Amino acid sequence: MFFDDAIDDKYNETYFNLYESLKSQYSADIHKGIIDLEKQLEDLYIHDGHDWLGRNTYKSASLAANIAACETLLHEFRDQLNQPK
Repeated sequence: MFFDDAIDDKYNETYFNLYESLKSQYSADIHKGIIDLEKQLEDLYIHDGHDWLGRNTYKSASLAANIAACETLLHEFRDQLNQPK
Protein backbone atom coordinates (compact mmCIF):
# COMPACT_ATOMS: atom_id res chain seq x y z
CA MET A 1 0.00 0.00 0.00
CA PHE A 2 2.77 2.44 0.90
CA PHE A 3 6.20 2.76 -0.71
CA ASP A 4 8.42 1.99 2.25
CA ASP A 5 8.87 -1.46 3.81
CA ALA A 6 8.89 -0.02 7.33
CA ILE A 7 5.63 1.80 6.69
CA ASP A 8 4.08 -1.30 5.13
CA ASP A 9 5.19 -3.28 8.18
CA LYS A 10 3.54 -0.70 10.45
CA TYR A 11 0.33 -0.92 8.44
CA ASN A 12 0.29 -4.74 8.49
CA GLU A 13 1.11 -4.96 12.20
CA THR A 14 -1.55 -2.42 13.13
CA TYR A 15 -4.17 -4.06 10.91
CA PHE A 16 -3.51 -7.57 12.22
CA ASN A 17 -3.39 -6.56 15.89
CA LEU A 18 -6.59 -4.52 15.76
CA TYR A 19 -8.45 -7.06 13.61
CA GLU A 20 -7.62 -9.94 15.96
CA SER A 21 -8.37 -7.90 19.08
CA LEU A 22 -11.76 -6.72 17.84
CA LYS A 23 -12.69 -10.13 16.46
CA SER A 24 -12.08 -11.81 19.81
CA GLN A 25 -13.80 -8.97 21.67
CA TYR A 26 -17.02 -9.16 19.65
CA SER A 27 -17.18 -12.78 18.52
CA ALA A 28 -19.65 -13.63 21.30
CA ASP A 29 -21.97 -10.71 20.48
CA ILE A 30 -21.89 -9.85 16.79
CA HIS A 31 -24.83 -7.42 17.08
CA LYS A 32 -22.94 -5.32 19.63
CA GLY A 33 -19.84 -5.59 17.47
CA ILE A 34 -21.66 -4.16 14.46
CA ILE A 35 -23.00 -1.23 16.44
CA ASP A 36 -19.63 -0.48 18.04
CA LEU A 37 -17.71 -0.86 14.77
CA GLU A 38 -20.08 1.51 12.96
CA LYS A 39 -19.52 4.13 15.67
CA GLN A 40 -15.79 3.56 15.68
CA LEU A 41 -15.63 3.92 11.89
CA GLU A 42 -17.53 7.23 12.07
CA ASP A 43 -14.88 8.53 14.46
CA LEU A 44 -12.02 7.19 12.35
CA TYR A 45 -13.43 8.77 9.18
CA ILE A 46 -13.71 12.11 10.97
CA HIS A 47 -10.18 11.79 12.30
CA ASP A 48 -8.94 10.91 8.83
CA GLY A 49 -10.58 14.05 7.44
CA HIS A 50 -8.90 16.26 10.04
CA ASP A 51 -5.55 16.15 8.30
CA TRP A 52 -5.38 19.85 7.53
CA LEU A 53 -2.14 20.20 9.51
CA GLY A 54 -0.72 17.05 7.98
CA ARG A 55 0.39 13.90 9.73
CA ASN A 56 3.45 11.79 9.35
CA THR A 57 3.46 8.75 7.10
CA TYR A 58 3.50 6.27 9.99
CA LYS A 59 0.41 7.84 11.54
CA SER A 60 -1.34 7.82 8.16
CA ALA A 61 -0.49 4.12 7.73
CA SER A 62 -1.73 3.35 11.22
CA LEU A 63 -5.00 5.21 10.68
CA ALA A 64 -5.54 3.52 7.30
CA ALA A 65 -4.94 0.13 8.91
CA ASN A 66 -7.42 0.89 11.69
CA ILE A 67 -10.08 1.85 9.17
CA ALA A 68 -9.40 -1.22 7.02
CA ALA A 69 -9.50 -3.61 9.99
CA CYS A 70 -12.81 -2.19 11.22
CA GLU A 71 -14.34 -2.23 7.74
CA THR A 72 -13.23 -5.82 7.15
CA LEU A 73 -14.61 -7.06 10.44
CA LEU A 74 -17.86 -5.13 10.03
CA HIS A 75 -18.33 -6.76 6.61
CA GLU A 76 -17.59 -10.21 8.04
CA PHE A 77 -20.05 -9.74 10.92
CA ARG A 78 -22.79 -8.56 8.57
CA ASP A 79 -22.17 -11.58 6.34
CA GLN A 80 -22.44 -13.91 9.34
CA LEU A 81 -25.84 -12.45 10.24
CA ASN A 82 -27.10 -12.96 6.70
CA GLN A 83 -26.09 -16.62 6.50
CA PRO A 84 -28.79 -19.21 7.12
CA LYS A 85 -28.41 -21.05 10.40
